[in-house]
Amino acid sequence: MPKLKRDLGKLSGYATIIGILVGAGIFRVTGEAGAVAGSAVPWAYLLFAPIVLCTAMAYSVFISTPLGMRPGGAYIHISRTFGNYYFGFIAMWMKFFAFFGAISFMAISLGDYMTFFIPDS
Repeated sequence: MPKLKRDLGKLSGYATIIGILVGAGIFRVTGEAGAVAGSAVPWAYLLFAPIVLCTAMAYSVFISTPLGMRPGGAYIHISRTFGNYYFGFIAMWMKFFAFFGAISFMAISLGDYMTFFIPDS
C-alpha cells in the first residue's frame, strides 16, 4: 500500500489558512456589517487583521513543529503543550460546537441567498 504523502507547499498552505480563517461567512457578515457600520467596514477589517494574522501564525508554528506532524491535530498540540489531556478534550468540544454553529450559520445564509434565485410564489 502506498504511504501517505505529507507535502504541502507554500501556496497550498496559505490557501488552507485563509480558507480556515476567512471561511464562507465573510459573504454574509460583510453585508450585515455594511448595513450597520456603513463605510467603516474596511476599517473594521483592518482593525482585526492583526488578530487573524496572529491566528495564522499560531497555525503555521504548530504545523512546523514535530508535534504538528502527528495525527490528532489541535487536540495533540493542546494536550501536549499544557501537559494535560483535559485541556485538549475541552478545546475539541469547544471546536465541535463552534463548527456546529458555523455550519448552521452557513446553512441559514444559503437559504437566504437561494430566495434570490427561487422567489416565493
